Amino acid sequence: MTGDYINDEEGLPVARETVRLLAAEAPVFLVTGNFDLGLLPEDAFQGTGAVLLRKDARELSIRGTLIRVSGLAVGDEPFFPLLRRKLPPRPSSTSSWPTIRT
Repeated sequence: MTGDYINDEEGLPVARETVRLLAAEAPVFLVTGNFDLGLLPEDAFQGTGAVLLRKDARELSIRGTLIRVSGLAVGDEPFFPLLRRKLPPRPSSTSSWPTIRT
């Protein structure tokens, strides 16, 4: 999910419940957006089953297909080259994985 979960603090319970329900059905990865700055507590989605990605990446296998999910929060863009260096190399050249350009 790509951020901007709330636009005031009163929306946090609804956002948490929505994320919890989605995470009960499938893997959920989150990044924060500009509307979340200053509104969203650091632990806002703790306990929901979702993974907040911040200058981070995760790999998972879905029906035998390896998926890599990366996340940067608003304001973290200068760290993208660092994140890319931390990722394992792409699989073989026959892979259909997209090329990330910086």
